[in-house]
Amino acid sequence: MISDKDQDLKQLFREAQIPEIDLTPKVMSKLYAEKKTKARLIGKRKAGLLVIAGMLLGVTTAFAASNYYYAFKSKHGNIIREEKILDKSSPEYKKPSRDEQRRSLSSVGLSNDLLKEGEAAIFYVLENNPDHEIDIEWKRVSFHDLTELRSRMAGQPVKLFDRFEGDYQFAHATVSFYPALYENPLTDQEEAEITEKLRKQAEESGKGYAMMPIELSKNYWIIMSSYQKNSKTGIVVTISKTPGKQTIWMPEESKDNPRETLEIKRVKMLYTEFATGRSIEWVYDVPGSKEAVHYMIETGLQMNKDQVIKLAESYLD
Repeated sequence: MISDKDQDLKQLFREAQIPEIDLTPKVMSKLYAEKKTKARLIGKRKAGLLVIAGMLLGVTTAFAASNYYYAFKSKHGNIIREEKILDKSSPEYKKPSRDEQRRSLSSVGLSNDLLKEGEAAIFYVLENNPDHEIDIEWKRVSFHDLTELRSRMAGQPVKLFDRFEGDYQFAHATVSFYPALYENPLTDQEEAEITEKLRKQAEESGKGYAMMPIELSKNYWIIMSSYQKNSKTGIVVTISKTPGKQTIWMPEESKDNPRETLEIKRVKMLYTEFATGRSIEWVYDVPGSKEAVHYMIETGLQMNKDQVIKLAESYLD
Protein backbone atom coordinates (compact mmCIF):
# COMPACT_ATOMS: atom_id res chain seq x y z
CA MET A 1 0.00 0.00 0.00
CA ILE A 2 1.35 3.40 -0.90
CA SER A 3 0.69 6.52 1.09
CA ASP A 4 2.04 9.99 1.58
CA LYS A 5 0.71 9.98 5.11
CA ASP A 6 3.15 10.02 8.02
CA GLN A 7 1.21 7.25 9.70
CA ASP A 8 1.73 4.89 6.80
CA LEU A 9 5.41 5.83 6.46
CA LYS A 10 5.96 4.65 10.01
CA GLN A 11 5.31 1.11 8.85
CA LEU A 12 7.45 1.58 5.74
CA PHE A 13 10.57 2.37 7.75
CA ARG A 14 9.92 -0.07 10.60
CA GLU A 15 11.57 -3.24 9.41
CA ALA A 16 15.00 -2.41 8.08
CA GLN A 17 16.09 0.70 9.91
CA ILE A 18 19.60 0.87 11.35
CA PRO A 19 19.99 3.45 14.12
CA GLU A 20 22.77 6.02 14.33
CA ILE A 21 23.29 6.34 10.57
CA ASP A 22 23.63 9.88 9.32
CA LEU A 23 23.40 9.22 5.58
CA THR A 24 20.73 10.73 3.37
CA PRO A 25 20.92 7.81 0.88
CA LYS A 26 19.91 5.42 3.68
CA VAL A 27 16.31 5.98 2.64
CA MET A 28 17.05 3.84 -0.41
CA SER A 29 17.34 0.78 1.76
CA LYS A 30 14.09 0.99 3.66
CA LEU A 31 12.60 -2.24 2.37
CA TYR A 32 9.37 -3.62 3.65
CA ALA A 33 6.76 -6.10 2.67
CA GLU A 34 3.99 -4.11 1.04
CA LYS A 35 1.56 -3.13 3.76
CA LYS A 36 -1.25 -5.12 2.20
CA THR A 37 0.48 -8.30 3.33
CA LYS A 38 -2.66 -10.07 4.30
CA ALA A 39 -2.56 -13.67 3.16
CA ARG A 40 -4.89 -13.01 0.24
CA LEU A 41 -2.42 -10.61 -1.31
CA ILE A 42 0.46 -12.98 -0.64
CA GLY A 43 -1.36 -15.65 -2.58
CA LYS A 44 -1.89 -13.37 -5.55
CA ARG A 45 1.31 -11.38 -5.65
CA LYS A 46 3.82 -13.45 -3.71
CA ALA A 47 6.13 -10.92 -2.05
CA GLY A 48 5.78 -7.51 -3.58
CA LEU A 49 8.22 -5.07 -1.94
CA LEU A 50 8.04 -1.32 -1.74
CA VAL A 51 10.75 1.25 -1.21
CA ILE A 52 10.65 5.00 -1.28
CA ALA A 53 14.07 5.67 -2.74
CA GLY A 54 16.35 8.53 -3.71
CA MET A 55 17.72 7.12 -6.91
CA LEU A 56 17.03 5.64 -10.34
CA LEU A 57 18.38 2.47 -11.87
CA GLY A 58 20.42 2.80 -15.04
CA VAL A 59 20.08 1.21 -18.42
CA THR A 60 22.48 -1.44 -19.71
CA THR A 61 22.05 -5.00 -20.86
CA ALA A 62 21.49 -5.88 -17.21
CA PHE A 63 18.58 -3.46 -16.93
CA ALA A 64 15.33 -2.71 -18.70
CA ALA A 65 13.80 0.74 -19.02
CA SER A 66 10.59 2.41 -20.22
CA ASN A 67 8.90 5.57 -18.97
CA TYR A 68 11.17 5.81 -15.94
CA TYR A 69 10.80 2.11 -15.25
CA TYR A 70 14.03 0.21 -14.64
CA ALA A 71 14.79 -3.30 -13.52
CA PHE A 72 17.76 -5.37 -12.45
CA LYS A 73 17.57 -8.82 -13.98
CA SER A 74 19.29 -12.07 -13.16
CA LYS A 75 21.17 -13.99 -15.82
CA HIS A 76 18.03 -16.11 -16.21
CA GLY A 77 15.97 -13.05 -17.12
CA ASN A 78 14.06 -12.80 -13.84
CA ILE A 79 13.47 -9.30 -12.47
CA ILE A 80 15.18 -9.07 -9.09
CA ARG A 81 14.63 -5.39 -8.40
CA GLU A 82 12.49 -2.92 -10.35
CA GLU A 83 11.94 0.82 -10.04
CA LYS A 84 9.05 3.08 -10.95
CA ILE A 85 8.36 6.76 -10.47
CA LEU A 86 5.63 7.36 -7.90
CA ASP A 87 2.59 8.67 -9.75
CA LYS A 88 -0.51 9.28 -7.65
CA SER A 89 -2.65 9.31 -10.78
CA SER A 90 -1.60 5.76 -11.62
CA PRO A 91 -4.08 2.89 -11.10
CA GLU A 92 -1.32 1.26 -9.02
CA TYR A 93 -1.55 4.06 -6.47
CA LYS A 94 -4.18 3.51 -3.79
CA LYS A 95 -4.44 5.93 -0.93
CA PRO A 96 -5.21 4.01 2.26
CA SER A 97 -8.39 4.79 4.10
CA ARG A 98 -8.36 6.21 7.62
CA ASP A 99 -9.43 2.80 8.90
CA GLU A 100 -6.57 1.09 7.09
CA GLN A 101 -4.02 3.51 8.48
CA ARG A 102 -5.31 3.19 12.03
CA ARG A 103 -5.50 -0.58 11.85
CA SER A 104 -1.98 -0.68 10.43
CA LEU A 105 -0.62 1.37 13.32
CA SER A 106 -2.42 -0.86 15.81
CA SER A 107 -1.00 -3.99 14.22
CA VAL A 108 2.52 -2.56 14.19
CA GLY A 109 2.20 -1.50 17.82
CA LEU A 110 1.04 -4.96 18.86
CA SER A 111 3.92 -6.60 17.03
CA ASN A 112 6.40 -4.29 18.74
CA ASP A 113 4.94 -5.18 22.13
CA LEU A 114 4.29 -8.89 21.69
CA LEU A 115 6.88 -10.27 19.27
CA LYS A 116 10.47 -11.05 20.13
CA GLU A 117 13.30 -10.61 17.64
CA GLY A 118 13.05 -13.22 14.92
CA GLU A 119 9.34 -13.90 15.46
CA ALA A 120 6.36 -13.38 13.17
CA ALA A 121 2.59 -13.58 13.51
CA ILE A 122 -0.71 -12.97 11.79
CA PHE A 123 -2.74 -10.29 13.59
CA TYR A 124 -6.46 -9.58 13.53
CA VAL A 125 -7.45 -6.20 14.98
CA LEU A 126 -11.14 -5.59 15.68
CA GLU A 127 -11.11 -1.81 15.69
CA ASN A 128 -11.01 0.04 12.33
CA ASN A 129 -11.38 -3.22 10.44
CA PRO A 130 -14.72 -3.14 8.58
CA ASP A 131 -13.43 -5.45 5.82
CA HIS A 132 -12.12 -8.08 8.27
CA GLU A 133 -8.51 -7.97 7.14
CA ILE A 134 -5.49 -9.63 8.70
CA ASP A 135 -1.96 -8.27 8.91
CA ILE A 136 1.36 -10.11 8.91
CA GLU A 137 4.05 -8.64 11.12
CA TRP A 138 7.57 -9.69 12.03
CA LYS A 139 10.58 -8.44 13.95
CA ARG A 140 14.08 -8.13 12.63
CA VAL A 141 17.06 -9.59 14.50
CA SER A 142 19.90 -7.36 15.69
CA PHE A 143 23.56 -8.35 15.68
CA HIS A 144 26.57 -6.57 17.18
CA ASP A 145 28.82 -9.63 16.90
CA LEU A 146 29.83 -10.48 13.34
CA THR A 147 30.72 -14.06 14.31
CA GLU A 148 27.17 -14.54 15.53
CA LEU A 149 25.77 -13.04 12.35
CA ARG A 150 27.89 -15.29 10.17
CA SER A 151 26.73 -18.29 12.18
CA ARG A 152 23.09 -17.31 11.71
CA MET A 153 23.60 -16.87 7.95
CA ALA A 154 25.66 -20.04 7.49
CA GLY A 155 24.88 -21.72 4.19
CA GLN A 156 23.36 -18.57 2.68
CA PRO A 157 24.87 -16.98 -0.46
CA VAL A 158 26.17 -13.83 1.22
CA LYS A 159 29.53 -12.19 1.96
CA LEU A 160 30.04 -10.45 5.30
CA PHE A 161 33.20 -8.43 5.95
CA ASP A 162 34.86 -7.51 9.23
CA ARG A 163 36.16 -4.23 7.89
CA PHE A 164 36.89 -2.13 4.83
CA GLU A 165 39.95 -0.11 3.89
CA GLY A 166 40.08 3.23 5.62
CA ASP A 167 39.53 1.72 9.06
CA TYR A 168 35.80 1.21 8.67
CA GLN A 169 34.90 -1.65 10.99
CA PHE A 170 31.71 -3.66 11.37
CA ALA A 171 29.54 -2.09 14.06
CA HIS A 172 26.00 -3.39 13.82
CA ALA A 173 23.58 -5.27 11.59
CA THR A 174 19.92 -6.16 11.43
CA VAL A 175 18.41 -9.10 9.56
CA SER A 176 14.77 -9.21 8.54
CA PHE A 177 13.75 -12.79 7.74
CA TYR A 178 10.63 -13.03 5.61
CA PRO A 179 7.62 -15.05 6.79
CA ALA A 180 7.52 -18.53 5.30
CA LEU A 181 4.08 -17.69 3.90
CA TYR A 182 5.85 -15.80 1.16
CA GLU A 183 7.26 -19.10 -0.07
CA ASN A 184 4.08 -21.10 0.48
CA PRO A 185 1.10 -18.73 0.28
CA LEU A 186 -2.20 -19.53 1.89
CA THR A 187 -5.12 -20.42 -0.33
CA ASP A 188 -8.18 -18.18 -0.24
CA GLN A 189 -9.97 -20.80 1.84
CA GLU A 190 -7.12 -21.10 4.32
CA GLU A 191 -6.97 -17.35 4.69
CA ALA A 192 -10.72 -17.11 5.23
CA GLU A 193 -10.61 -19.80 7.91
CA ILE A 194 -7.71 -18.16 9.75
CA THR A 195 -9.37 -14.75 9.55
CA GLU A 196 -12.62 -16.05 11.02
CA LYS A 197 -10.82 -17.96 13.76
CA LEU A 198 -8.82 -14.91 14.82
CA ARG A 199 -11.85 -12.64 14.61
CA LYS A 200 -13.74 -14.84 17.06
CA GLN A 201 -10.74 -15.02 19.38
CA ALA A 202 -10.42 -11.23 19.33
CA GLU A 203 -14.08 -10.78 20.23
CA GLU A 204 -14.21 -13.47 22.91
CA SER A 205 -10.98 -12.50 24.62
CA GLY A 206 -12.04 -8.90 25.12
CA LYS A 207 -8.57 -7.76 24.08
CA GLY A 208 -9.64 -6.34 20.77
CA TYR A 209 -7.11 -8.40 18.84
CA ALA A 210 -5.86 -11.93 18.25
CA MET A 211 -2.61 -13.29 16.89
CA MET A 212 -1.31 -16.54 15.44
CA PRO A 213 2.45 -17.20 15.39
CA ILE A 214 3.90 -18.19 12.03
CA GLU A 215 7.33 -19.36 10.90
CA LEU A 216 10.00 -17.22 9.32
CA SER A 217 11.92 -18.31 6.25
CA LYS A 218 15.60 -19.19 6.48
CA ASN A 219 16.08 -18.64 2.76
CA TYR A 220 14.82 -15.08 2.25
CA TRP A 221 16.09 -12.06 4.14
CA ILE A 222 17.41 -8.52 4.10
CA ILE A 223 20.66 -7.71 5.90
CA MET A 224 21.64 -4.12 6.68
CA SER A 225 25.16 -3.70 8.07
CA SER A 226 26.81 -0.49 9.26
CA TYR A 227 30.55 0.13 9.27
CA GLN A 228 31.97 2.83 11.47
CA LYS A 229 35.11 4.91 11.75
CA ASN A 230 35.74 6.99 14.86
CA SER A 231 32.31 5.90 16.17
CA LYS A 232 30.54 7.36 13.13
CA THR A 233 28.82 5.30 10.46
CA GLY A 234 30.29 5.93 7.03
CA ILE A 235 29.30 2.83 5.08
CA VAL A 236 26.01 0.95 4.94
CA VAL A 237 25.74 -2.36 3.09
CA THR A 238 22.33 -3.81 2.27
CA ILE A 239 22.14 -7.40 1.01
CA SER A 240 18.80 -8.93 0.14
CA LYS A 241 17.50 -12.26 -1.10
CA THR A 242 13.77 -11.99 -1.52
CA PRO A 243 11.00 -14.42 -2.61
CA GLY A 244 9.93 -12.25 -5.51
CA LYS A 245 10.96 -9.03 -7.19
CA GLN A 246 11.57 -5.87 -5.21
CA THR A 247 9.50 -2.91 -6.45
CA ILE A 248 10.87 0.52 -5.63
CA TRP A 249 8.59 3.52 -5.86
CA MET A 250 10.51 6.73 -6.31
CA PRO A 251 9.62 10.41 -5.87
CA GLU A 252 9.53 12.42 -9.09
CA GLU A 253 12.50 14.60 -8.13
CA SER A 254 14.81 11.62 -7.69
CA LYS A 255 15.00 11.04 -11.46
CA ASP A 256 17.50 13.90 -11.72
CA ASN A 257 20.14 12.23 -9.53
CA PRO A 258 23.37 11.65 -11.54
CA ARG A 259 23.79 7.94 -12.24
CA GLU A 260 26.07 5.77 -14.31
CA THR A 261 26.11 2.15 -15.34
CA LEU A 262 29.43 0.36 -15.01
CA GLU A 263 30.87 -3.04 -15.76
CA ILE A 264 33.31 -4.24 -13.12
CA LYS A 265 34.90 -7.65 -13.45
CA ARG A 266 32.13 -8.58 -15.91
CA VAL A 267 29.42 -7.58 -13.41
CA LYS A 268 26.92 -4.86 -14.36
CA MET A 269 26.62 -2.19 -11.67
CA LEU A 270 24.80 1.06 -11.08
CA TYR A 271 26.59 4.02 -9.50
CA THR A 272 24.53 6.96 -8.21
CA GLU A 273 25.48 10.31 -6.68
CA PHE A 274 23.37 12.34 -4.24
CA ALA A 275 23.75 15.72 -2.65
CA THR A 276 25.11 14.07 0.51
CA GLY A 277 26.28 10.63 -0.56
CA ARG A 278 26.94 7.93 -3.13
CA SER A 279 25.80 4.39 -3.79
CA ILE A 280 26.61 1.41 -5.97
CA GLU A 281 24.55 -1.73 -6.48
CA TRP A 282 24.46 -4.95 -8.45
CA VAL A 283 22.96 -8.44 -8.60
CA TYR A 284 24.84 -11.63 -7.72
CA ASP A 285 23.54 -14.79 -9.40
CA VAL A 286 23.56 -17.75 -7.04
CA PRO A 287 25.44 -20.62 -8.73
CA GLY A 288 23.33 -23.67 -9.52
CA SER A 289 20.00 -21.88 -9.09
CA LYS A 290 17.75 -19.25 -10.64
CA GLU A 291 17.91 -17.09 -7.54
CA ALA A 292 19.92 -13.93 -7.12
CA VAL A 293 21.09 -11.63 -4.32
CA HIS A 294 20.95 -7.85 -4.53
CA TYR A 295 23.87 -5.85 -3.07
CA MET A 296 23.89 -2.13 -2.39
CA ILE A 297 26.66 -0.06 -0.77
CA GLU A 298 25.91 3.46 0.48
CA THR A 299 28.41 6.02 1.71
CA GLY A 300 28.57 9.69 2.57
CA LEU A 301 30.65 12.23 0.68
CA GLN A 302 33.80 11.19 2.54
CA MET A 303 34.37 8.66 -0.25
CA ASN A 304 34.81 9.44 -3.93
CA LYS A 305 33.64 7.40 -6.89
CA ASP A 306 36.82 5.32 -7.17
CA GLN A 307 36.70 4.44 -3.49
CA VAL A 308 33.07 3.36 -3.73
CA ILE A 309 33.89 1.19 -6.73
CA LYS A 310 36.76 -0.37 -4.79
CA LEU A 311 34.32 -1.30 -2.02
CA ALA A 312 32.15 -3.09 -4.56
CA GLU A 313 35.15 -4.88 -6.05
CA SER A 314 35.94 -6.42 -2.69
CA TYR A 315 32.72 -8.44 -2.95
CA LEU A 316 33.68 -9.79 -6.36
CA ASP A 317 36.99 -11.37 -5.34
